[in-house]
Amino acid sequence: SIPRKPSKLVSNRNICFTGPEILGGGFLIPSKEAEELLKRKPRYSRVLLPYLSGNEVNSGPELRPSRYVIRFGRMPLTKEQGTKPSEETAAEDFPELLEIARMKVKPFRDRAKQSRPRNFWWQFGSSSIQMRRFIDRLSRVIVCSLTSKYFVFTVCEPTRFEFSILTKVFASDNWGFFGLLSSSIHDLWAKTYCSTLEDR
Repeated sequence: SIPRKPSKLVSNRNICFTGPEILGGGFLIPSKEAEELLKRKPRYSRVLLPYLSGNEVNSGPELRPSRYVIRFGRMPLTKEQGTKPSEETAAEDFPELLEIARMKVKPFRDRAKQSRPRNFWWQFGSSSIQMRRFIDRLSRVIVCSLTSKYFVFTVCEPTRFEFSILTKVFASDNWGFFGLLSSSIHDLWAKTYCSTLEDR
């Protein structure tokens, strides 16, 4: 018989992650506009990345996001605010992107009830540091949409994209693991235990 609730395996810890919550649509830039900016300022590629959402994962294997996202990570706003002012990269080193965030994200963050989103308005609402610690060292990771009628898995280079909060990212470059996730056995198990959207 199928148990009522599956047990969590310690061996699976730090394998499956949810993309970070950016907490501000102003971080997003249409792909065409972002690519034109990158042609003028190639160094901006460090903080301006294709934004992979669940829709792109389900749309096809090409993975062509329609948007890029500004990701300053945990950079300080200015070099003076950093722990090593003369060496540390700051958000101010990317002035055109910082200005976009200042105009389109900060007004939204200024209304936040919590102090951190207000005080660190140029950073995402949640950090992806833990996820990045495990995926950036891999040649590829496995990705799926968080909400979907079907379980569709694909692979991509982790450093090429930033992942939407509506994606699940598996820190594995093992094709056997990919085959397991894509199998009918896992499909049945997942459909048995996954949450579903209420019919309206």
